Amino acid sequence: MSKKIVVAGAGHGGVIAAAKLAKEGFDVTVYEKKKRENIGHDWEDRFDFRTVLDAVEKDEMPDGAWKYRGNTVFVSPSKRTEVKIDFAPDKRQKVMWRKPLINIIIDYAESSGVKFAFENEIISPIIKGNRCRRNLHCERRGFCRFCHRRGGRVFSRTQKPARLVFD
Repeated sequence: MSKKIVVAGAGHGGVIAAAKLAKEGFDVTVYEKKKRENIGHDWEDRFDFRTVLDAVEKDEMPDGAWKYRGNTVFVSPSKRTEVKIDFAPDKRQKVMWRKPLINIIIDYAESSGVKFAFENEIISPIIKGNRCRRNLHCERRGFCRFCHRRGGRVFSRTQKPARLVFD
């Protein structure tokens, strides 16, 4: 039986790390508090596509998933000053919205054997005697554990019974 690994949150780096660990034979599950269709932010990023393509073992991004960056206008908070940047056609950077990007990464992770548990939030490690026991406490539909610090000591209390606790 392979070691089980839990990844808290379906961010870009964590999901790629999960895929790499799954390919090495680990049993990996990513817990994400949002629904899959709600992951990612509504903005676009400029980045080196080759880095992501290498990580997800692809040769190119899907058609329609990216575009070339257009000219840019920056406006001061007072709206009195504008700075315009016109990019030459051969100098325009590629940009991509984050939602399709994370979906490409999640698809790759799933094909690598990663399991996803959407709508499950990891709240905190379980603390016993001021030490993390390397367990994780998950929240699912209102079941949660709260940990807080007071005077340098860690205290925890359960508001509602925990449904998911992992070793």
